[in-house]
Amino acid sequence: MRRAKADSYGSLIDSWSKILDFENETQISNFIRHYWISNHGDVKTQSLYREIKNEIANSDIDSVTFTDGLADSSDLYREIISGSYSEAGCGDLIDDFREFGASGNLMLPAIMAILESDEDEKKEPSLRLLINLYVRYSIIGQRENSKLENVLYLAARELRASGDFDAFSKSIRDAAPADDHFKAAFATAIISKSRVQRYLLKKLEGARRATEELEVSTPTKVHVEHIYPQTPEDGKRWTDHHRWVDRIGNLTLLCKRLNTKIKNAEFSKKKPDLAKSEIMLTQDAASEADWTPDIVANRQAKFSEAAVTIWSMGHS
Repeated sequence: MRRAKADSYGSLIDSWSKILDFENETQISNFIRHYWISNHGDVKTQSLYREIKNEIANSDIDSVTFTDGLADSSDLYREIISGSYSEAGCGDLIDDFREFGASGNLMLPAIMAILESDEDEKKEPSLRLLINLYVRYSIIGQRENSKLENVLYLAARELRASGDFDAFSKSIRDAAPADDHFKAAFATAIISKSRVQRYLLKKLEGARRATEELEVSTPTKVHVEHIYPQTPEDGKRWTDHHRWVDRIGNLTLLCKRLNTKIKNAEFSKKKPDLAKSEIMLTQDAASEADWTPDIVANRQAKFSEAAVTIWSMGHS
């Protein structure tokens, strides 16, 4: 405010009212940090406001211009984190991003850089590539996120500066685990977060279908089902229970009514209800004569074959 002319105060107040219109202080702080990273590069939360102040002073940035840009981006950020972003082709990908929860927030500076570009035809493929990288690197690969942050923050800033989507895509592809590494990791992956389990299963189910006429319903109607149960009946617990219960190969999707009914039953009791499902992954599971660790491993190995294509990076 002290750098602005008196006749700009009203505009600045209006802009800051928009910037601060988040649900809580954490969202405000996250937004301002992600905006800054997207435009200027990495900065830690504790030094954020000092760095902004220094940059504005040292680069003689106009306060009104800076604040107006921040306010405009706040609208987009709210749409992304609330799930209300609906631009054709990109809305579904933003929904996918939101399934990852807070751990996926490291993608936000790059997402903002992509969506605020004027090249509309580049947005959807770039978002898809970004999300596929995150699945390969973090969800399945479970690699160190600090290294991925460095890649994504630099890529976002350079995309802002140059507008070069080809260079952006190359940096994303170069950071991704290769197909053979991703396939091997997927074949043995253990996923404990239900939202991520559901996301992966929805994508695997979608890949089985020739058309997009049918879609898996909301989490309130279709649940993640652990075929070998999380709490087995007495005497039915597998050796190394924790190694198998959250394997992707042990999971499927099932309507709430049937899921609640069969909950912790053994496979022979679940099988008739699994067979009633219209979900192809669940029908396939119901076709098994028994449910054992070997079947879980083989099923997941088949999933890993499809995963390479579903989360493709366009290289081998």
